[in-house]
Amino acid sequence: MNIMELMKQIQRIKANLEDMKEDIKSREFVGEAGGGMVRVIINGSLEVVSVEIDDSIIKDKETLEILVKSAINDALEKFRESSESIFKSLFSL
Repeated sequence: MNIMELMKQIQRIKANLEDMKEDIKSREFVGEAGGGMVRVIINGSLEVVSVEIDDSIIKDKETLEILVKSAINDALEKFRESSESIFKSLFSL
């Protein structure tokens, strides 16, 4: 492979990487806890978009705190899994 081909390949990889970053930013990731009693949605910029809490647990502060934390962690894990999958596909091109 000559230097020009290598430079073209690097440019393609950079363009693909930028596309993938934008793709991730446009996605939403849903985390749930307590069998859906707490539901958190984050976007690809890791901003919390929405938090939904079942009325039945509003009065139980300790349980609510645990479930909110768990739902956020679930959404973050889904973000990580999706990001890893997308970036692995970049290097398999």
